[in-house]
Amino acid sequence: MAQTGTFSWISERPHVSHPITPNQKPHSNYRPRKSHTKSRNGCNNCRKRRIKCDEAKPSCGQCSDRLLGAVQCEYLVLQKPLMRDQLPSKQQISTGRICSPSVRDQIISYLEKSEVPCSHFKDPIYKPGDASELLDHFTEVTTPWVGSQSFQHIIQQHGLSISLKAPYLMHAILAFSASHLHYLHPKEKKYGIAFTLHYSKSLSSYSSELRTSLNARNADAIIASSYLHTMLTFRNVQPDLNIDTDESGRLTWLRAMRGVSILWDTSDMNCHLQDSILLDMKHDPKFLNEGPCNHDKPNDVNPWALEISRALHRLFEGEQDSKMFKDSYEGPLRHLCQLIRLGTGQDTICTFMSFVGELPDSFVQLLDQKDPRALLILCYWSALLSQIYYWWVMDPATAVCSRLCAYLDGIHDERIRSLLHYPANQCGYMMDSALLNIVDAPLQMDCHNISL
Repeated sequence: MAQTGTFSWISERPHVSHPITPNQKPHSNYRPRKSHTKSRNGCNNCRKRRIKCDEAKPSCGQCSDRLLGAVQCEYLVLQKPLMRDQLPSKQQISTGRICSPSVRDQIISYLEKSEVPCSHFKDPIYKPGDASELLDHFTEVTTPWVGSQSFQHIIQQHGLSISLKAPYLMHAILAFSASHLHYLHPKEKKYGIAFTLHYSKSLSSYSSELRTSLNARNADAIIASSYLHTMLTFRNVQPDLNIDTDESGRLTWLRAMRGVSILWDTSDMNCHLQDSILLDMKHDPKFLNEGPCNHDKPNDVNPWALEISRALHRLFEGEQDSKMFKDSYEGPLRHLCQLIRLGTGQDTICTFMSFVGELPDSFVQLLDQKDPRALLILCYWSALLSQIYYWWVMDPATAVCSRLCAYLDGIHDERIRSLLHYPANQCGYMMDSALLNIVDAPLQMDCHNISL
């Protein structure tokens, strides 16, 4: 970013071979520079960056090229000055209906006092002044990019104000913004460094806060941080073919993503969220029917969804009445079949994320034990999820799907392998061409026209 400093003004004299002293007159062929009037009609982004705007509408060339459409190109609309009785009230400012300019300054001041990032390094890649770019990016992106539409509206409008008393949320916001910028500009090292720094600080202080207490004072900040951590956890899934487990063999990313559901189910947390601005988020996911799967109905709107639902249930023939099936498999299998019918529009993201949070503990234990049928259910979930157009979703979901396909393809259970064709197509995994009796599926399922 630009550094402020001392400027020295230089007089340029074209076609003059020698300096002009105060007593000299310029050569006769010297013509003064033609005066011009600066355009004040450039977009807001170009004005902030102090670069020339081509003033194209609806989106100028600079915004289209630089941010791939991630930030909306907006032009300043001149309004009449507000009269004294039209000024925002203190209540409006305190409730976040109008963003107070001081919030950003307070955050920058806090980071400077905390020396985040450290200013003592020689030629640092991520400099102290760069944090302001992360804050601006977080509040300016208007296209869907932070979970559901309702959460994005809440966190962009109120998140920075809440974070003034919750450093873990402040660092989570900065980490999320840095991660998105790193996704848009992978060659810019400062964004990757900024993400690592702020993410680690957020996790550390967040863990300390959870160990201290849950109360009305920190409930909003804890829930908001947990949502951001969930998305960043999934974004950080690495694209290799090894199932991401810890030393005990447990799926680390999946357990980390269950934090939001655990918090919502905590009685103390629910008590402190009665007047929370995030209370509606608990019911944000589309309703998943708790009744039995209706895969035997012949009038399903999607024949493939009906066929794959029946095929998945055939894996459990003769077990539907067993305690093992009812306690572990029945709920996840029913929810998966509903997700297959639901479609993969951006408005379904919370429902897909809630699938992980609603998994029974016994099913998670089966995943830890690498149970093939449990892994197949998770494989289908990741294959569907990879079709949702979110920057923090597509690549990680594809990576998870590829890992699970590779593992299940190698266990030589033909019942399982016969159902791998769809997820393998979605993630690009190459299966053995000798595989027979596959349940076929289109390369790209048209999920946007599917409804329950």
